[in-house]
Amino acid sequence: MIDVLARLSSVDTRDKARYEWFVRSYFPSQYRAGDLPALLYIGLRNSGLHYLSVGRKLTLMDGQLDKAMHLKPDDQGRTVLRLEEFVADLRRAVERWEDDVREDQSLRDRVLANERRNPVFEIMMIMVPDVLPGVTLMPVTSPMTTASASASGAIYPNQIRRS
Repeated sequence: MIDVLARLSSVDTRDKARYEWFVRSYFPSQYRAGDLPALLYIGLRNSGLHYLSVGRKLTLMDGQLDKAMHLKPDDQGRTVLRLEEFVADLRRAVERWEDDVREDQSLRDRVLANERRNPVFEIMMIMVPDVLPGVTLMPVTSPMTTASASASGAIYPNQIRRS
């Protein structure tokens, strides 16, 4: 999510720089401390994407830990991301980004241009044999982004209509 919004919004073409810019711009101030934006990029984006891991410098924890542990080092020196806090902070960051896109015409133009150049999602036509009598999948033509699909009122392939 962070990577996608950063790619849509930033003028920088380098993945790491865009990601760190988004964290600094939209997450609460405690995320700007030290090298935390870089740690998030390496742990959540790179290690998560390429190795299904958060790397060696981050650790994800759920509600078992006290809220005070969020963004603090654990006993092995890893930065703790308490999932409940991180998800809430991510949600607020996305809301701040959405507000900026609504209010800042140059950002909105950049987001739209970047999305047109490299669509976030493309929905492809899916043909499914009629194996269930009375059940038909409503196809969507390709290429179509999720934004243009929802704006056009298109029906997604996984939406079922019974005849």
